[in-house]
Amino acid sequence: MAVFEDVPAAIRRRTVTWRWSGVAAGVVAAVLIATSLVTAAGFLSIGCRPAWWTVAAWLLVALLPGWATVLAWSGLAVLAPQRRASADASA
Repeated sequence: MAVFEDVPAAIRRRTVTWRWSGVAAGVVAAVLIATSLVTAAGFLSIGCRPAWWTVAAWLLVALLPGWATVLAWSGLAVLAPQRRASADASA
């Protein structure tokens, strides 16, 4: 662990926690993106569907930017946790 010799233990723990939170959020976001896309495609592919299926499908499509934002945050947490942990420690 020579890389962490000059980093206090609290920042090291925050870095690990931040990284695992990012991994978990990334997995959840990826599943939500896939589920939203597949469900919306299924709803819209049926010709004689109830009207609420169309509304539900477009609402699922509208949620995709939010899921993509969570995925981007989790990627940042995994790839650059040290910067965030250092900012938290100095505040």
